Amino acid sequence: MIVILIGLFFMVMAALAVSHAQNDYQLSRRMAEHNTKYYAASNQAMEKIAAAEPGEISFAIPVEQGQVLQVVGNKATDGSFQTQVWKIINQDVMEIEETIPFFTPKE
Repeated sequence: MIVILIGLFFMVMAALAVSHAQNDYQLSRRMAEHNTKYYAASNQAMEKIAAAEPGEISFAIPVEQGQVLQVVGNKATDGSFQTQVWKIINQDVMEIEETIPFFTPKE
């Protein structure tokens, strides 16, 4: 009886470990895709800055659905760029549900 319980315990722990590993893999893959898109947008921003005339520069480059890379700064005549803003901005509006379904007794 004890051997069966120990075997069952190890099977449950193995199933949990496999499930956790699967979730970690999916999260890592999503993060890699996001990072790839971010660095592609960052490279586009650098190219746009390099091609721009000296002065104040402000633009946004799409990263993913609902996200843009906002860049604001000043380009000097010697080609250097002083960054004021370089960040991801979410453009999607999150709708917050106003009501929470609680138990209401029937009358």
